[in-house]
Amino acid sequence: MREQNDNIDILYKISPEEYIKDILAGRLYMKPLSYYRSLEIDGKGDDKEGVVCDKGKGEIFVELDGKQELLGTASNISAWVNSNNPVFCFSHATLKCTEDGIYRLNISSRMISEFVTTESKSFGLIIIERRAFEQRLTDVLTAQDYKFKEVVYTDTIGFNNDPAFHKRCSFSHQKEIRLLLPNIKLGEDEHCILRLGNIDAMCKGILLPHDIHNKPLTLNIHPTRP
Repeated sequence: MREQNDNIDILYKISPEEYIKDILAGRLYMKPLSYYRSLEIDGKGDDKEGVVCDKGKGEIFVELDGKQELLGTASNISAWVNSNNPVFCFSHATLKCTEDGIYRLNISSRMISEFVTTESKSFGLIIIERRAFEQRLTDVLTAQDYKFKEVVYTDTIGFNNDPAFHKRCSFSHQKEIRLLLPNIKLGEDEHCILRLGNIDAMCKGILLPHDIHNKPLTLNIHPTRP
């Protein structure tokens, strides 16, 4: 039984219905970070993801007779890290019990419009108990290095921010958390499947109405009592 002051830590994701079924079965389709950068054209990706140098400037030197001589300058230098590592993304939230005894998740119309991209197919929402999911990762990935971290929203660029886990502040409403496999490399159009085993006991999939596009969503969770 939960006490009134307990919080519930959850992961959630809005995705086409067929992908929701895959997640319930513990199949995570992971794509390289470069794929998520490309989503900038749809307004939900950040073209600065993984960037450690953005349109930087520099000098070109040559060593002659033991001395460095300036040949010229360079500009528009950009560099990225982790571009080919597979990534899977969720949003995260900590739900607090309200005065009327329920836990409430509010998803903004902006979030809905970014992920429900068409009315011609069915989309769903999956809610996962975060602690149980993290334990499953620990149990399954015993021999494989991985990172599972919340994204930091910052407009500062550099290695000290762990670039694969930062996005610009304008995306902070997404409250993203990422799973990254640093020892696997993918081509730009490739994906890999991480198989965690069936996880439907720790999560719930909900089919969203077709007309949900651009509308906010509120989910009320009523705690069970013995």
